[in-house]
Amino acid sequence: MLGRKVISVEIKSDGTVEVTTNGFAGRSCILEYERLASRLKALGIDLETRQLVLLTDFYYGEERANVSTGTGSKT
Repeated sequence: MLGRKVISVEIKSDGTVEVTTNGFAGRSCILEYERLASRLKALGIDLETRQLVLLTDFYYGEERANVSTGTGSKT
């Protein structure tokens, strides 16, 4: 069992956003990030994914990923 699932969102002073997931199995961390981005878009906040970093744990079952995005903008 993977335990607790956590999505951390950090908004940096330059307006970029970093999303980190912990406790997700397989590709589910990517799917959860996409779900989060979709929900933010529904609120008028667009995220542009600039970089996706799969950490070592991704390849060993428990998945962690960092997603760096551009500036979130209200539409």
